[in-house]
Amino acid sequence: MDKLTYENPLISRYASRQMAELFGDQKKFSTWRRLWLALAESEKELGLAITDQQLQELRGALDDIDWEVKGFRSSTTLNSHSLSFIGHTPIICK
Repeated sequence: MDKLTYENPLISRYASRQMAELFGDQKKFSTWRRLWLALAESEKELGLAITDQQLQELRGALDDIDWEVKGFRSSTTLNSHSLSFIGHTPIICK
C-alpha cells in the first residue's frame, strides 16, 4: 500500500496527486510528530525535564516513519491504543 497517498476509490477518480498526498498516511503521521515536537518544546519551556538531545532526536525523526512496526495497521483501522506506538520516538523524561 502506498503510504504517500490516501487510499479511496474516489481519490483515484476525482483528486489530484497533490490532494491525495495531503490526506495520505505519511503526511498524517509526520504532522502528528510535528505536533508532538511542538508540545515537547512547550513542556520543556514550562520546566519538564526534556533535554535538548531528546528534542533533536524528535526533529530528526519527523518524516522517518517505520511502516514495518509489528502490529501497524492501516490508518482506517486505528484505535486509541494504536497511537501509543505510531510515534515510535518516545520522549523519556528523567
